[in-house]
Amino acid sequence: MRVFPWKACALLLLFTSLVQAQPSPLTFEQVLERALQDHPVGHAQKASLRATEAMVQQAGAKPNPNIQLQTQTDGFERMSQLGLSVSQRLELGGKRSARVKLAEANHAENRLQAEVRLALFRFHLSESFLRLLLAQENRKLAQQSLELTDRHLRIAQTRFDTGDISGAELATLRVERERKLAQLELARAADAQAQADLGKFIPAPTLSEGILGELGTKEALPPLQDLDSKDSLALRLAKASLESKSAEVYLEKSLGVSDLTVQAGAFVQRTVFPGSSYVPSRVIGGLDDTGPLLQLQLQIPIPINDDRSGSIAAAKARKEQAEFELEALEMEVKANLEGLYRTLVGQQKARRLLQEQAEPAALKSLQAVEQAYELGFRSQLDLLLAKQSYLETRREILQAAFDESLTAAQLERLLGRPLTAKEEN
Repeated sequence: MRVFPWKACALLLLFTSLVQAQPSPLTFEQVLERALQDHPVGHAQKASLRATEAMVQQAGAKPNPNIQLQTQTDGFERMSQLGLSVSQRLELGGKRSARVKLAEANHAENRLQAEVRLALFRFHLSESFLRLLLAQENRKLAQQSLELTDRHLRIAQTRFDTGDISGAELATLRVERERKLAQLELARAADAQAQADLGKFIPAPTLSEGILGELGTKEALPPLQDLDSKDSLALRLAKASLESKSAEVYLEKSLGVSDLTVQAGAFVQRTVFPGSSYVPSRVIGGLDDTGPLLQLQLQIPIPINDDRSGSIAAAKARKEQAEFELEALEMEVKANLEGLYRTLVGQQKARRLLQEQAEPAALKSLQAVEQAYELGFRSQLDLLLAKQSYLETRREILQAAFDESLTAAQLERLLGRPLTAKEEN
């Protein structure tokens, strides 16, 4: 038999290309990365940060100088004056540094607001991702339920052929199979709906690759004392807002200090003397050019009527309001953090009990009842009850794992960081 190595190589290359062409499912981190690249929310956050960053640069700008060209005459063209002056406003009281401080505080607050919006976006994306995972697992469970029913139907058919059961009992299982087919179609529809909901965050063609994930928290939870509520995004944002209010007070105080305006210029004056009028001896040809005349002016407003005391008082009141709101928020965040953590611990324990004890026991019971039914020692009702118990346990595990994952996502949103245990040195 002749062997053609080139044919084998060609087949190998073709098989390799087909394997490589298979799209790999996307993890949540990959979905999040693509969503931030394509979704308008990410571009809006970047534009918002550029805006406040530009305001920091603008806040440090100094006042522009003014140039003034002035000409005047007496109306009879006997006397005219031409002048050029330059004025500059000098900011006193630290106004420029106060503006920069406020702009930097606003930029820091906006950056934290962007983190809060990103955390909210991540949470909504995570919720849709988890719902799609749950829908996929429910579809698999519906398929498993149909396969169990088919197996039981084959056993019943064998017993019917031997005359061990009646046709009515066999018909009952056939009706059960039709119900399982309908449930599978509903599960597929729910899967498609969950995929469409996730399409709000990421283009639908990307989701054709499928997603990869697992419901439930697999890593050990850190102790509650390691989750400092003061590091939460909400409190960090409230503290940044308080810094902005403090900067506003500083700016209002600086605005209460009057600015000094310095003006310097030079003027040239010309006087025309008619022939019949008295002409001074120094005037030649009836024209008297006087100049240049130098001028220096200093102007500063006197804060008699408006000393900005009202604006300063309002800024202080807003700062005091922010302090009380921060204190109230600290209490709220601490309570929410503890509540979510204890809920997550309880959900994790319940899911593990279902997985490690209830599911194996339900599966063992189903297998035992199947064998006994096949031998004619158990009724069809016993078989249906054992199958229902096993499938309900699987559904409870999936729902418990989904609830656990969603609570963990809420806790991560509150903290503004992943929920992982601290590494021991």
